[in-house]
Amino acid sequence: MYIAVDEYVYDITNFADGHPGGLAVLKMHAGTDATEQFYALHNKSVLTKYHDKLCVGHFISDGQEAPTGDVKLPEVDEEDLVSKVPYGKI
Repeated sequence: MYIAVDEYVYDITNFADGHPGGLAVLKMHAGTDATEQFYALHNKSVLTKYHDKLCVGHFISDGQEAPTGDVKLPEVDEEDLVSKVPYGKI
């Protein structure tokens, strides 16, 4: 059972039975680009946590060339982890 999120394809076959939201929701989106549905319920850290274990390839649209190289997530710059939203005053 495969899903695509962002530009990656994930094999969720072995993960599906332990999915907190149940197997049915994963089956509904299997074989599709589930990016919108994924981010409606999860944040990026969930994807980052399971990426290396579940990612099997790149998702490409018609007419795109397949990227070369591995499927590792890009390195995150420490400055990207700092919120750009200023503190609010009460």
